[in-house]
Amino acid sequence: MEKILTTYVIAALPLLLGARLATAADEFKPPASVLSAPVSSLVSGPGIQFQASNDGSSVSAKVAKQYSFVPKDSSDVQAATFTSLSFTMDAPIDKSEKRHDLFSLDGWGNATSIGVSYSKFLTGWTQTKAQPEDRKKLCAELEGAAKAKEGKLPDGFECSAQNFQKYLPERSIEGQRDVGGPNPGGWLFGGALKYATQDSTYYDPGTLAKSKERNEPWSVGVFVGWNPPPMSAAFLIFRVDRKSSYKDADVTVRCPAATSGVTVQCVSGSFGAPTMTQATSLGLEARSLIGTKYAVSLAVSRDTSKKVTTIELPVYWIGDGNGGLNGGVKAGWNSDDKKAVLGLFVGAPFTAWP
Repeated sequence: MEKILTTYVIAALPLLLGARLATAADEFKPPASVLSAPVSSLVSGPGIQFQASNDGSSVSAKVAKQYSFVPKDSSDVQAATFTSLSFTMDAPIDKSEKRHDLFSLDGWGNATSIGVSYSKFLTGWTQTKAQPEDRKKLCAELEGAAKAKEGKLPDGFECSAQNFQKYLPERSIEGQRDVGGPNPGGWLFGGALKYATQDSTYYDPGTLAKSKERNEPWSVGVFVGWNPPPMSAAFLIFRVDRKSSYKDADVTVRCPAATSGVTVQCVSGSFGAPTMTQATSLGLEARSLIGTKYAVSLAVSRDTSKKVTTIELPVYWIGDGNGGLNGGVKAGWNSDDKKAVLGLFVGAPFTAWP
């Protein structure tokens, strides 16, 4: 698996070094619903996040190289793209904790993982032939509509087709034609690899001797996302993953055979080495922004080998002062142990490296 990760990173270097980076004049970013998510999510912006639940705590970090392309004239392909190459890390704060499968990456318990993912968001692009004066008047009208609805001009506001649909829908066709820029909606495609190390402690069922074992779970997956044109605040993600995982035996208490006059010491823990499984999982996430400061996301996944379904519902409400979303609460449940998990997470977004 380490060789696969190395090969993947080396193959991506030409994309990093040879791509034309966006400037202030041609920068393009996908709708906020695409990147506004917890750092631990498959598709999100870079940052660092701390998470604590009734089953454990963890820290996640993500750095990303991001660049965009927009057509300069009618001779270019009339599509805008936003590409991201991300590197991630996830680790338990206390390795003795046995975190719930839902809140640990890929059901790896107390594993420490690193990962790399590549994604590309693309949408159509409209070249405008309108005069600058006409564009200025139309954008001023849009700003007025946004101020009337929000009470003030939202942070990072742009004169775009998405905002015409949101704040001035009766002028959306004219706005798209005269203002130009990215068309509403778009598609995202990508893939991800993860590699982890997981330490386990267990006891021999017969002798009760204590042993330690280090395993190396991995996962590889592909995903596709869709930002529906009529709903710029919504984002849907479908993913397929193939992964290996190691599960400790259930914790029980065992005692050595008693001998007359001898005090015995019982042992509590997992008896027998961890069990390795390989499985394919399918996942669907529906994400939606509520205004400019809140968001909700419902994620459902199905392990086709274990026949286990997991449900996760994060709700974000903590802003970072710049319109971003960097905290909230999370609830989860799975059909295996029927156990509910509640947690809090807080994080700080940062820009991709230059």
